[in-house]
Amino acid sequence: SIQTLATRGRAQKHTPDVSLVILDEAHHAAAESYKTVFEHYKAARWIGVTATPDRQDALGLPFEKVFSYAIEDAVKDGWLVPMRYRLYKVNPPNSGKIRIAAGDFVLSDLASALDNSNEKILEVVSREAKGKRCIAFFPTVESAQHFAKEFCKAGFSADIVHGGTKKEDRDRIIGSYRAGLIDILCNCAVLTEGFDAPETDMVIMARPTKSESLYRQCIGRGSRLAPGKTDCIVLHFGFSSFDDFEVHPAKVGAKGESIEVDEMMRTAQAGPHPFEESTGELLAVRGTLQITADIGEGQFLELDRSASRFVRIMGLEAAGVSHRQAAYAKSMLPGFFSNCPQAQIY
Repeated sequence: SIQTLATRGRAQKHTPDVSLVILDEAHHAAAESYKTVFEHYKAARWIGVTATPDRQDALGLPFEKVFSYAIEDAVKDGWLVPMRYRLYKVNPPNSGKIRIAAGDFVLSDLASALDNSNEKILEVVSREAKGKRCIAFFPTVESAQHFAKEFCKAGFSADIVHGGTKKEDRDRIIGSYRAGLIDILCNCAVLTEGFDAPETDMVIMARPTKSESLYRQCIGRGSRLAPGKTDCIVLHFGFSSFDDFEVHPAKVGAKGESIEVDEMMRTAQAGPHPFEESTGELLAVRGTLQITADIGEGQFLELDRSASRFVRIMGLEAAGVSHRQAAYAKSMLPGFFSNCPQAQIY
């Protein structure tokens, strides 16, 4: 493994005289631990393979993309089962805001939002998960533990694995899930990679995210073929079904006919959005998501997501945002137009 070769000079024990190196999970290649191995085999040609080639951080990958094969194509060709999505709205945390850090939502804020949506999540899972083999993703260990207990109270057999679970306990729990002894396997940041349980036919995505790669990794756990399996249901719990700043099924290629939207989620499309700016990425004014974009000569366009249109042109001082915020907002304009075709310019 990369981890083995990168430690204690072990790479130097192997001859660098190889012509080809094939690297799985290549989206990790930007990590510092990979540099030693890259340097050792610098004369070789490298082929990187990954199901999630996009990173949420600013680190680039040392590969040129030469071939891609979308999940939708794999479904069409019969290598994966069709994915069906059911979207449900979760409430914002007590603060009314979801902070953003390192390119994704702050996990403690997500946990607070789920806690405020406890009854809704239990109601949906109790209704939809009967007779299903489910993997559930949560933002924190505490939230995963909480809902595992709640699912058990609701009559399901549920358990949890996380980073602190001992290997022997993790193997036992996952073995029980594969054997059909556990209905819902809850986890926090453990089953996103390297986990294969083809019998999974429902994914409970109770972990809103801005990362398309993470979202694809999670829902992909239910996409494998298995005898008698015709599709996989994804219970998507989020804040909005159309917003640019939250990954949702349509953003990862899902078509309209495969998406069912709960009425509360549908209503949320016209309501306020509980985001706040914490790293210069978003600007929120009293709960209404707004982007302020630099259009030159000290002028800015303010985009009001709740109205889905341009609101007004204002000067820099009136906008009250930094050049850095404005530059980021400007880069988001294409996404705004693609998701809001009804936008008008005033």
